[in-house]
Amino acid sequence: MSGISLKRTAYHEAGHAVMSLFLRCRFQHVSIVPDTNRNSLGQTGTKGERAYVETYHQAEPLTRNRIMAEKYILVALAGIAAERILTGRKIKAGSYQDGLTAWYYMDQLVYEEDEVKAYSEWLLARAENLLRLQANWFAVETLANKLLMEKYIGSKRAHEIIRAAWKDSVPQFKNPPEE
Repeated sequence: MSGISLKRTAYHEAGHAVMSLFLRCRFQHVSIVPDTNRNSLGQTGTKGERAYVETYHQAEPLTRNRIMAEKYILVALAGIAAERILTGRKIKAGSYQDGLTAWYYMDQLVYEEDEVKAYSEWLLARAENLLRLQANWFAVETLANKLLMEKYIGSKRAHEIIRAAWKDSVPQFKNPPEE
């Protein structure tokens, strides 16, 4: 994998991890180790959400279920959003599985193709805007740089890295005013 591709993959996976923690969704690890079985250059291992979402497929899901599904969609789209922010352009390749995952959740919430398209565009814009927040983007950059060095980071350590980056990105947390 080229250096450019590896960097994009690190930012992509860091985007998933930061969005997961920001939205309080669980993940098991974050990695830029290629997985030929899954045809992926990296992954942010998640667990359990699909079983939860499959328990409702109804015309108008409960608000709680819609909110949970939207969180999972935002996490799925966060990798694409992070690459867009990094490169300044739309990403067309390398996010097939993320798109399928987002589409799966959207299919649980909306049924007409025009509505799904508008909904997905809005959620991608939302994911980009959430990652552009100063603290979140600093966390993405920090985690991506760690991934480029270590290739695999477990969830506990990833949480520590992200939380430390959030804290370091906000000046008043670095040097609180003295009384």
